[in-house]
Order: sequence, then C-alpha cells, then structure tokens
Amino acid sequence: MSDGTKSFSGAQINNAGAATWTAGNFNSRGGAIFNNQAGATFDTDFNGNFAFNQGGVRTQFNNAGTFTKSGGTGTTTFSTALNNSGTVNVDSGTLAFNGGYTQTAGVLSLDGGDVSSTSVLAIQGGQIIGDGTLFADVNNTGGTISPGFSAGQLTVDGDLDLGSGSDWFMEIGGLAQSTQ
Repeated sequence: MSDGTKSFSGAQINNAGAATWTAGNFNSRGGAIFNNQAGATFDTDFNGNFAFNQGGVRTQFNNAGTFTKSGGTGTTTFSTALNNSGTVNVDSGTLAFNGGYTQTAGVLSLDGGDVSSTSVLAIQGGQIIGDGTLFADVNNTGGTISPGFSAGQLTVDGDLDLGSGSDWFMEIGGLAQSTQ
C-alpha cells in the first residue's frame, strides 16, 4: 500500500497474506474494520497515520497476525481502536495508539521503538516485552509485563496499574524473579 491517501467507510478489509504500508495515510469512518488475520503480516516502514477522521462509528484495526513498525524514526499514529490478540512489534520510532489499545492475548514487543497513547493501554492478556518506553498509562488486568529480552529496561512513563490477574517478571542479578 503506497502513494496517496487511502479511504474506507463502513467496509471490512481482511488481510490473510502479507501487507506492506510504505506511503500515504489511511482515512476511515463509519465503523470500518481492518482485520489482520492469524498468520498474516502487516508491516509499515514509515511515519503515517491510520486515522479515524471522517465521522460516524469509530473504526477498528483488529490484529490476530503480526503487525510491525519496522521503519521511520518518527511516529506512526492509530486514531482507530487497535485490538491485539497477535503480535505487535515496534522496531523503530514510535507507535502511537490515540484511538485506544486493547490486548487480549499475544505480545506487544518493543525492540528499538517506543509506544505512546492518549488513553490507557488495556492489557487483558498476553505480554508486554522488550526494551523501550511506554509513554502511556498501563492497566494490566490479566497479562504479563517482562522488561527486556533477558535482561533489559522497559520504562513506563505514566501510571502502571497491576491488577490481581497480572504478572510482572524481571531479572535481578541474572536470576529470573516474578511478582504477582
């Protein structure tokens, strides 16, 4: 997907293969849904906007496959709701969730990039792993937060709420530790 602005309204797009977003923004409205299906990949290598900016019911990006921000040192912004049950890799720049981020399973992995959000990151399952900064409030009610890739540093620049169903794993002095 390159060149120019892409617009969709009230439609559903199902990606079952390999999609690469290299240029141009997305404009959406009217309850449009983009499904990155299990086994599918969606890669963006630049700083674009996947925007909910045309009114109506908020659009959604549902990720059950692998979404990767692989390039661009600036910010790629989602003002649509992003629901993750697959893998989200942030390898470069910043991935901004300004329409909400809910994770029910899978992984949010910071490996060279950061995450920001204007709303609370809702971690209901799965993991947050890696080295980087979460510029957001995080509400972990059923997932696991594990800094680094044995060992590393994960910074939360916001409030961190660890619910009774959450886990926090860290390495201290080379030994794995867990708190609940």
